[in-house]
Amino acid sequence: MISLCLRSASRMPRSVATIVSAWALALTTMAPTACEIASPTDPGALLPPTAERDPALPRLALTVAGHEHMLHLETFGSTLDPVVFAFHGGGGNDYRALLPLRALAQNHFLVMWDSRGSGLSERIPRAEISWDSYVEEVDAVKRRFSPNQTIALIGYSSGGFHAALYVAQHPEAVSTLVLIEPDALSREAATTLTTHAISLADGFVNEHLWQTDFLSPSDHDQIDRKAYAVARDATADLWCDPKHPGIYPFWRHGIFVDIVSTELKNAPNGYDFSDRLHDFAGPVLFVGSDCGPLRADWQVQQGQLARFPHADLLRVPGKSHSDLFTEDMVVGVRDWLAVAGANP
Repeated sequence: MISLCLRSASRMPRSVATIVSAWALALTTMAPTACEIASPTDPGALLPPTAERDPALPRLALTVAGHEHMLHLETFGSTLDPVVFAFHGGGGNDYRALLPLRALAQNHFLVMWDSRGSGLSERIPRAEISWDSYVEEVDAVKRRFSPNQTIALIGYSSGGFHAALYVAQHPEAVSTLVLIEPDALSREAATTLTTHAISLADGFVNEHLWQTDFLSPSDHDQIDRKAYAVARDATADLWCDPKHPGIYPFWRHGIFVDIVSTELKNAPNGYDFSDRLHDFAGPVLFVGSDCGPLRADWQVQQGQLARFPHADLLRVPGKSHSDLFTEDMVVGVRDWLAVAGANP
């Protein structure tokens, strides 16, 4: 069941941290010290609790891979309008940066959530983290909100990778696709990315991840909290001026699922779905900025657009991967969806 407690912007969990994990690209950041669970609305609450421990969060109990977990999930708009799913970036990040997309709710029913193990959603063991289980998760959310209609997908950064993965397996379920500076959709493209990451073999991450299958809630609290300390430096290359990175809004980063997801991408055949993207006949919009490894020019040069038969490009001038959710960008996406048709 979805909690009826919806949050205003003033009630959102607050954090002054910065993070964007452009997956194979940039971030597999880090690890944390013990902390008590506090209300996310309390002043100075640096580590908000996850959805299974905070009934005030908008949430949905979902069964995936045979196990039920609590997702941090929110909906906007009327259920009578075309359905749009928005996928966050950062491997284990959350959807806070995507909140400007709420403007789409004027004409769409918008669903956004932190994927299992990410953001404010319940943490999961390594055995439940796989490409197949991620696709199963999206299917389960679709059965809840759009069982009989196609959906439009919006994916940002690594969320763009997830959206493309879903389209490759279920093209019949998707009407339109918006990829906002998606991570590399092929192994060839991934080799051209400049990696800015902290070695997982060093420091506090390795000492907390010796258990390969399951971490306790307190373990996750520790490693997620430490993420705050290193996030700004770890993601500096995702801004136009890496020497003066800005503040990227997020509530909490699920570093464990980020690390395991990166391992999956680096495994043999990690990109074996990408050749199927050309079979998707629906309209596709790429959104790209001027700065950073995933900028618009990189998307074009690496053939990301060419993987789809019908792809357009929306450029966001003067912005970077981490600050491209401007009002003009959101209006551009909204207008494109209106022309493309979110649901036929």
